[in-house]
Amino acid sequence: MKTNRFHDLRDYQFAKGEKLIFDTNVWLYIFPQDTTSSTGALRAKYMASFNAIRAGGKIFLDAFVLSEYLNRYARSEWEWHNRNQKQAVFHSYKDFRNSPFYDETVAKTLKVAGKLSAYCERVDILFTQYDFERLLIDHSRGVCDFNDSVLMATCRHHGYKLVTHDADFAAVDYDLDILTHNARLFS
Repeated sequence: MKTNRFHDLRDYQFAKGEKLIFDTNVWLYIFPQDTTSSTGALRAKYMASFNAIRAGGKIFLDAFVLSEYLNRYARSEWEWHNRNQKQAVFHSYKDFRNSPFYDETVAKTLKVAGKLSAYCERVDILFTQYDFERLLIDHSRGVCDFNDSVLMATCRHHGYKLVTHDADFAAVDYDLDILTHNARLFS
């Protein structure tokens, strides 16, 4: 039986002191890389929710989410560069990481990491306290990636609500409140 509870962020009423974790995809909507053009409407929706939460809630950040954000941002910059630049094309991500373009990307991501640090409280991933077999089973079934299972376990352990746009969270149950603008999750 599924016990995750999905909530539409458009009409969700945040309680003072409510504790939330944002999934990586939400941070990418709120703080997109300069080369992203397809996030306009979702960015506006998640930014409005972010501002509403900041008014009274507490946002937490774990190392997996930050790591995924930084890596996805940099890889998106690499992909954009290879599609749009007439100068050097980097055949591998490692080549890109060893270039001045990567230095520019890192400077951007460090600014965002500073903002996230200012907006969020950091939380430890208590990996030794999670059901390791369950994490592996969820991953092996292919319903969500391992980091998403760890994120859900972190939310459950600390009593956080999860803000995400990722439909994969509908396939795995951790008895969580999940807030989203993704209609496929709450319809």
